[in-house]
Amino acid sequence: PRMNINQCLDLVADWYKQQNGTDYVQLKDSPSSWVGVPMIVRENVVGVVATYPDKEYYYTTSDLEILQAMANIAAIALENARLYKEVKEALEQKEKAEKDKEESEKWAYFGRIVGSLAHRIGNKGGMIRLCVEDLNEYFEEKQLSDEFLTKQIDTITRNNQYLLELSQVLFKPIKAF
Repeated sequence: PRMNINQCLDLVADWYKQQNGTDYVQLKDSPSSWVGVPMIVRENVVGVVATYPDKEYYYTTSDLEILQAMANIAAIALENARLYKEVKEALEQKEKAEKDKEESEKWAYFGRIVGSLAHRIGNKGGMIRLCVEDLNEYFEEKQLSDEFLTKQIDTITRNNQYLLELSQVLFKPIKAF
């Protein structure tokens, strides 16, 4: 909507009051001429475009319209930059969330594999232990003694115990690093 000059001046004055004059260029002397127009985005004043030459100059309606057109373009550019930054940050957050989810899924899959492996090792180790016990009982019943077989059975027993301990370690939760 088009504004008349008084509406523009009111918006500019309000914006300067909200900024406590912090963005206003302080001049040694009051300017001879001054004109300012609001930079408006979605009905909100986001800034002011102002000009104040050293010499006295009378601004025409045409000057005001040109300055307002420049302010509108600048406001659109600033809003586009803000929106671009917002979209870029949202995209980065989405990509990070997807990466975190993928990493979590990899760890979950790894955990299932390790759990399955530990279970199988435990089952096989338990069977080996029972077979070795049966073999030892058989040797005792038959009163068989063979040094080589005794050493081999001891080796199998030790290795089996190692596998059973490994399966217990694999069942423990793994902390991600």
